[in-house]
Amino acid sequence: MEKPPHGTQPLKVPPVFVPTVVPEREWVPIQTRKNGFRPKSLEKPPLRLTPAVPDGEHQPLILPGNTRDSLRRRTHFQQFPSMSDILHTTKFVDAATQHILNHAARAIVERGRFFLALSGGSTPKAIYQKLADIAPDTSRWVITFGDERCVPPDHAQSNFKMAHEAWLYRADATVLRIKAELDPAAAAQDYEAQLDAFPDFRHDLILLGMGDDGHTASLFPGSEGLQETQRRVIANFVPSLGVWRITLTFPFINAARSIVFLVNGKSKQSLVESILRGGTDYPSERITPTDGQLLWLLGE
Repeated sequence: MEKPPHGTQPLKVPPVFVPTVVPEREWVPIQTRKNGFRPKSLEKPPLRLTPAVPDGEHQPLILPGNTRDSLRRRTHFQQFPSMSDILHTTKFVDAATQHILNHAARAIVERGRFFLALSGGSTPKAIYQKLADIAPDTSRWVITFGDERCVPPDHAQSNFKMAHEAWLYRADATVLRIKAELDPAAAAQDYEAQLDAFPDFRHDLILLGMGDDGHTASLFPGSEGLQETQRRVIANFVPSLGVWRITLTFPFINAARSIVFLVNGKSKQSLVESILRGGTDYPSERITPTDGQLLWLLGE
């Protein structure tokens, strides 16, 4: 079968943001479910993004819904015994966008590159469109995908197609696409090879969604991929859907520096609370970074 087109050539856009560190006096304590508020001394200084304007005219860009947004309330940590950050916001898209940009700025300052994994589905589409509107300099970004349906890149169900049409067509980033039009096993092996091009690959930030059955990426209840402990990328058959998916594995996801669950709306509130309390069989509960941060960003 003839290989389908991979999409249009991304347009180059000029740099728009430069990072600056917020002074220590403006730090805000971060609430956790384990011990309430962390001491300020344990927090790294957050990064602001400043529009690239002439020297002397810089003004910090603080989007609605960021870490100092008065409209956002925090979940009472006493309800949940295990550790993670839980943030509620009425400005879900803006808060998620700012979270990505802050991580990008910090990663580039500290390590020279920003490794970001995108989520599929309907929830992150508006976030990608917001990034397209802001048009940050993504020349030092490396973008991957947490999972992909086994369809060509121009298929309506393709995660790549959604992200490309919403944002990536304008981004000057290095995009590692899962070639899901291949045989599933070959597609997973090819993606491993793409990751191997970057020594000691580690995501700075992974965006995750969560399905009604508690799955995340394409790690579904009852699938064999839940047992994978060695590989970073696998072909995973989903019995409940009768289809193959390509997905990152628990070990590779949990190795990220930071992970954020993007859950918008109240329809999954009870599911989220069950997972946060622990003791369930939902795959999303197994997202537990080994040496990183986990955030649940919950839109209201």
